[in-house]
Amino acid sequence: MIRLLIGILILLVVLLSLPAPPAAAQSAEDSAAAGEDLTFWQEFANVATFPFRMIGAAIYYPLRLLFYDVWVALWSLVAGSEDPAVPALREGTLAERVEAARSLLDPGSARALVPLLSDPDPELRAAAAESLGRLGARDLGGELLALLEGAPPETAAAAAEALGRVGAVESLPRLLALVRAGFPPERAGAAAVALGHLREADGVWALAAALRHDSPLVRRQAAWALGEIGRAEAAPFLAPLLSDADPAARASAAAAMGKIPAGRDLSVPLLRRLLEEVPAPRTGGEALVARAAATSLGRLRSADAAPALRALLAAPRAGAPWEAPLRSAAALALARSGADARDAILPPLADPDARVSRTAGVALGIAGAVEELGRALGDESAAVRESAAIGLGRATTAGGDEAGRLLRERAATDADSVVRYATAKALLARRDRAGLSVLVREVTRGGLESREAAIRELARLSGEDHGVDGAAWERWLREKGGALDLARFAPAEAP
Repeated sequence: MIRLLIGILILLVVLLSLPAPPAAAQSAEDSAAAGEDLTFWQEFANVATFPFRMIGAAIYYPLRLLFYDVWVALWSLVAGSEDPAVPALREGTLAERVEAARSLLDPGSARALVPLLSDPDPELRAAAAESLGRLGARDLGGELLALLEGAPPETAAAAAEALGRVGAVESLPRLLALVRAGFPPERAGAAAVALGHLREADGVWALAAALRHDSPLVRRQAAWALGEIGRAEAAPFLAPLLSDADPAARASAAAAMGKIPAGRDLSVPLLRRLLEEVPAPRTGGEALVARAAATSLGRLRSADAAPALRALLAAPRAGAPWEAPLRSAAALALARSGADARDAILPPLADPDARVSRTAGVALGIAGAVEELGRALGDESAAVRESAAIGLGRATTAGGDEAGRLLRERAATDADSVVRYATAKALLARRDRAGLSVLVREVTRGGLESREAAIRELARLSGEDHGVDGAAWERWLREKGGALDLARFAPAEAP
């Protein structure tokens, strides 16, 4: 029987491959008019196999109904057909909808997030895009691509992010076409962003061409995407953009170069020259470019750039709003450059801007300046002591346990609850369980701000919530604190 079926199958394949006999062949015009393109043998096979196809359908659909559809319906009836968070996506306040979008757990309910990509609120659109990526909704690539092509610019940007996050590689050909062709800048820019999220090497050449687009928006987004892809061949294409008329495009190119370690030999001299040309930025655009260049030089570990970075830190301040982010970037870049620049980073530790002070602490920690930070822990300014504690939390590879000893002493003696809370987080960043004890003490001893922060941190680490009940937290510390995985605690980052 099996041999007979195999023989019939082979015969059908041969018949389907034969050309039509001359008597049965139609003219091309007749065939086109009739809308037919079947040969004689194909038509014969179609008629000959019709009974077998009917029998197959008669067997398949009842079996599917019995063994699949019925069970799916029963499961939907018992377990519910959607994630519990789905109703909240459609109803409730904006905050509730955002929280529901972020807490969606069922990949089967991911389609409910797609309408949110068209919502007027940017936070809700971003939450939906992030969750689509987290849920891995690859089957929604078509809907996301349609949104990118036809929706308003804000929605197109959210759809582009979601396309990249779900890894919809099948959308790559269309995205490449959107970047290359004469589409509106909003569409081309969104497609460039999607290519950046996908991180596919095939996107490099299209994005390199987009660096010459008439729109500064597209040039900026194409440069960002090349940085995300991180291929060495992208660095030469980014170099001309450092002279672009648009400051944001120059900044995007500078930032992208810092993400391409393989292009370091080309990028470092260009970025250093960019800083040297503008030692004291006088406009927000110049500061944006200088900040991006400084950050990239730090990422590329360039000690040769230390003089230019020192000049940025030493430049006189005029009270401009861009000075704090720029000085912070320069301090971090100096610490990461490998040059011995502790003397240049120490003064910003006392900067009146908390962002600069805390970043200087982190930079000194990265540079392993345990001795200098230890002295700063005794400063009369609570803000300096807080920044020093943050820095010691980052000094994880320097000075043995000296940093831990300094932090434990300061946690036990400092009169300022904000400083004590900073020492607790620094100890936890060093995987020192003494930080848990400090947090528990702050529940009953700290000021309002540090007490609430300590409760939030303890709840996040423990998965429990005892509120202001200090006795309950002490009991938790005795019973469970020793087994807590401190690797879940991330070290303090620069603001």
